[in-house]
Amino acid sequence: MGWLLRRLTRLLKLLLLSPLLLLRRLVGLFVKPDLLRIHLRGEVPDFSSASKLQKLLSKRPPHLSLHEAVTAIDEACQPGLGLKGILIELDQCQLAWIQAEALIAAIERARKAGLKVLVWGDSMTGPALAVAAQGDQSLGSSQGVIGFLGIRVRNLFVRDLLEQVGVVPLIHRHGAYKSMGDMFNRQEMSEAHREMSEELAQDLYAQISAPVASGRSLSADALRGLLDASPVSHPEAVAAGLLDGEAFRDELEEKAGAMIELEDPSKARVLAPEHLIARRRGRNWRRSVWSDPPVLQVIELRGSIVDGETGRGCPATLACEALDEAREDDDVKAVVLRIDSPGGSVTASERIWRAVKRLDQEKPVVASMGRVAASGGYYIAVGARAIVAHPGTLTGSIGVVLGKFNAGPALRRLGVSVDGVQVGARAGLLDPDRGLDPDEDAALVRHLMAYYDAFVGRVAEGRQLSKEAVDAVAQGRVYTGRIAQERGLVDRLGGLRLAIELAKQEAELGEFVSLERVRVKDERGVAASLLGGSALPSSLLPAGLGELSEAGELLRASALAWCPLWVEGA
Repeated sequence: MGWLLRRLTRLLKLLLLSPLLLLRRLVGLFVKPDLLRIHLRGEVPDFSSASKLQKLLSKRPPHLSLHEAVTAIDEACQPGLGLKGILIELDQCQLAWIQAEALIAAIERARKAGLKVLVWGDSMTGPALAVAAQGDQSLGSSQGVIGFLGIRVRNLFVRDLLEQVGVVPLIHRHGAYKSMGDMFNRQEMSEAHREMSEELAQDLYAQISAPVASGRSLSADALRGLLDASPVSHPEAVAAGLLDGEAFRDELEEKAGAMIELEDPSKARVLAPEHLIARRRGRNWRRSVWSDPPVLQVIELRGSIVDGETGRGCPATLACEALDEAREDDDVKAVVLRIDSPGGSVTASERIWRAVKRLDQEKPVVASMGRVAASGGYYIAVGARAIVAHPGTLTGSIGVVLGKFNAGPALRRLGVSVDGVQVGARAGLLDPDRGLDPDEDAALVRHLMAYYDAFVGRVAEGRQLSKEAVDAVAQGRVYTGRIAQERGLVDRLGGLRLAIELAKQEAELGEFVSLERVRVKDERGVAASLLGGSALPSSLLPAGLGELSEAGELLRASALAWCPLWVEGA
């Protein structure tokens, strides 16, 4: 009965809309647009979070998301539209490198479809410069600068601060490259930590600079020389061949009109991305009039992985509920996990891994890794049957950290003493007012190794490797997605688009599917989190303080699978 009602309702809606659709088709036969204009500004979200009503009521349109931009570019490649080119504006655009990779791939598809592309940027970062370099024409704003200063992998060290206030970190880790505990135990990077960070920085720098060099026909050495002189003004960039010229924003449509060789470039007919997105959505809806398409869910797991159902990041209870609902929903035929997480609690990661594994036993699950899917984030991914990573994804960090802080010296300095009684030899093991005796310390190390062995076992099972082979590439080491694939930790290099295609293949679905996005997060918001006692979101704190706040919050967990790396410039 439900199926019949849906058919009748959609058919009635189609009949009512038919005159409007026919009129739009007739208009399209006589008035064809020349250009698609994509405007990306500020920090670009991966997906739009604004509802249709919010978009209608907003005085200023919400930021165009990466998904919307790529969808519009791909729709522009469809035959019959009459489009000749695409104008992409990067307006103070803070692109992440993996976002730039997706745009570069979309531009490549557009150029193969015969469209010309003009990319204009205000002051450009490295990822934005890499996108601009792919255009048939690359322009910069007047007096703008290219601000790609390079790649910096940095960590915060607070050992001296803890010593001054009288707090003693008692933290264990397994693996020379597992650097999370170093924040509290060291003043600087260890040799292994520096080696790992150097590899990450070099590979990310090469990934960003390679498309710039190839797109602008520059040698790697020539480009390195230019970038080492950063910041480079746009006039200097034009003289060096990094850009084709300068233009004000109000000149862009005419410049793009000239690029596609219009008789009167000043009268280029411009199409907004919203029209193409609506066109694709309408086409898919019309196909659903006669049959319900299979559902492919994209479940987003973002932020630090925490136990329970509350807290910023990815609460394990909410994540498991979303995965279980997908498993029990007969309409859902396949799932893509979009993971963007540095990890967090070991027990929370194990719990989500189990839910992923159970889901994959009934329906195909493909993991798509974003900016970072390391430590606990990677732990979750190995429950899927295939892992897709961007070349620049920070991944791996297979390792565990466990311990506590002894605040006894600080309390004594403040004139505070602690006394009491206990039943059980280790009743005060984790109390913050005292240290550990050798026997207790050894017990924690055994506990740590049990967690690490379980982590390695999950990876070995998921990647079909021996535990010895996993241990050789584990030890807490972080890799880029490109190097992780070479080490056998990743199956394919690509973005969400590729992961969706693989999931459709695994589930033997056709091209026509209904994509559903499910984002796992605590919906209480920042204010409620603060009232509940959670730490202030790191995005609202200065660099360094935000990182320390996040680390402090995560240390509430008994053991951590967390990757404390911050990469600037990528």
